Amino acid sequence: EPSDTPADIPQLLLGSCSDDNLICIQDLSSITPSTTPTLKSHQTLRGHTARITDIDWNPHNYKQIVSSSYDGTAQVWDVESGAGVSSFRGHAGRVFSVRWSHTKLDCVFSGSDEFTVRQWRISDNAEKIPPKVNPLAPPNKSGNNRKKKRGAKKNVVISENKVEVVSESDKANTWRKSQPSQEES
Repeated sequence: EPSDTPADIPQLLLGSCSDDNLICIQDLSSITPSTTPTLKSHQTLRGHTARITDIDWNPHNYKQIVSSSYDGTAQVWDVESGAGVSSFRGHAGRVFSVRWSHTKLDCVFSGSDEFTVRQWRISDNAEKIPPKVNPLAPPNKSGNNRKKKRGAKKNVVISENKVEVVSESDKANTWRKSQPSQEES
C-alpha cells in the first residue's frame, strides 16, 4: 500500500475523458505560480470502444484510475504503464459512473442505464482490457457490430426561397418555400 507522503508521489496528475474513447493523463507538476501554465502529456489510455463517461482516481493507489464507458464496461488502468488492470463486463447497458471504495482496497462500484449499481473486486476478475468490439452496439447488415462506414457527405445550401441538400454523388433534393398565404401578409 503506497503512502501519501509528497516524496512518494512523483507527479501531480490530472485525468480527463471524453467522447473520443480516450483518457488523457496530464502532468501538472511543472506548473508554478510564476510560470505560464503548460500541460505536459503523461499518458493516453486506450481501450474503450465507445464514449467514456466518468473516471475516478484510486484513493489507495495513486497509480490507478477507473473509467466507465458506453461500451458497457468499467476499466481499471495503470496510469504509469497505460495497461489495463481489470475490465468489468457484467452490465447489460451503458456504464455512466464509477467510484472506488474508500474502505475496501480493491473494490470498485459502477452504475449503468439499466438502473443497477454493481460492486467489483479487482482480485476476483481475470479480464484485463475492454473487449475490442463494443458488445452493446447493435449488429450491422453483415451481422457484426463493427462501425459502419459513414455514408456520403451532404452539404445543405439555404437561400431565401429554398433549402437544398446536395450529396457527393450530385443527387439533390430541393424543398421550396411556399408562397405566404394572404393571412401571413
